[in-house]
Amino acid sequence: MMESSVEGAPDPPENSVRSQRFTDWVVLFVFSVIALGSAVETAHDSDYKGDSQRWIVAMSALSFLLSLGAICFQLSGTFSSLFIGTRLEGGMLGFLILGWIGGVAVMSDSNNDLAVNEEGRVQNGNLYYFSWAAFVWSVTLFANYLRSVYSIDVVGETQNRAKRLTMWSSMLVISIIIMSNCAQVYHSSCAGDDAIHDGGSFFCATAMMGTSFGTLCTVLCLQICLVKIHDQSHVPPVSEALMVGIVLTLYTIAVALLTSHKGPGAPLGNLYYASWAAFLVSLMLAKSCFEDVQLAKSMQNENDGVNGDLAMQETSVGQQSNNLSFAPADSSDGDDHI
Repeated sequence: MMESSVEGAPDPPENSVRSQRFTDWVVLFVFSVIALGSAVETAHDSDYKGDSQRWIVAMSALSFLLSLGAICFQLSGTFSSLFIGTRLEGGMLGFLILGWIGGVAVMSDSNNDLAVNEEGRVQNGNLYYFSWAAFVWSVTLFANYLRSVYSIDVVGETQNRAKRLTMWSSMLVISIIIMSNCAQVYHSSCAGDDAIHDGGSFFCATAMMGTSFGTLCTVLCLQICLVKIHDQSHVPPVSEALMVGIVLTLYTIAVALLTSHKGPGAPLGNLYYASWAAFLVSLMLAKSCFEDVQLAKSMQNENDGVNGDLAMQETSVGQQSNNLSFAPADSSDGDDHI
């Protein structure tokens, strides 16, 4: 039946793109089923029944129904043309992305007692990992949809727009995650009457440090991204290397303290993964910037060498012309003697 849905398509490459998206929809369906089952189980066992439990169950159920509907549309020879590559498919993917952004935020909030406990430790691995997987897969599907339908290559355009823009954008997102998670951990564990830790403890001081570092790196990364997007040809390598040095230094300190035994990022959770991701991405940025600075220095040395050779050649030619102008004319002397 699937062959009949693409039999009349005039563009063979489009068929392969559609079949690839069909497989992606199936994967999203599997992720949604696992997330839905975990969300229902967690909400049923939770002592607190609130909007957060209802939201994550509703979002998982909607993701399950939409992905199932997309699979049925693509398997149907009659209705496949009404769905594949249309605004309906794009609208469904846009809704899933927005919905899973809220779902991931609610699911990973330690105050909601869902996938993460009060200490930020993952207590329901299926709900935590497969909610993130559904969100990431929705973004991947939407990028595939834009590339095949509107010829918009989001990843390629970002990479071609300016060098290292993709890494800086990733660092911006990671910094926002660290900033928000540290602030949330400090608010839930160190502030108020129900505080688990004393405000002056290592745990709370580290959480406050993570909030400060995340805020500062967010500002720096946002500034670099805006400059690269606005004028990709005017980012001096030395200035960018200085920014990378600051970010790398801050996240080297942060990953050591946040993920230590008594730090707020010690349990496996958003803060743990984001801290290590920030450190690794900053290392990749430092490596790339160092290579660019070394390349610029070698090109400058080559230019200086070429200019020096040209100057020496000009000096040599000038000296030879001076010697010729002052040389005695032997033939004229001979004529005078005759």
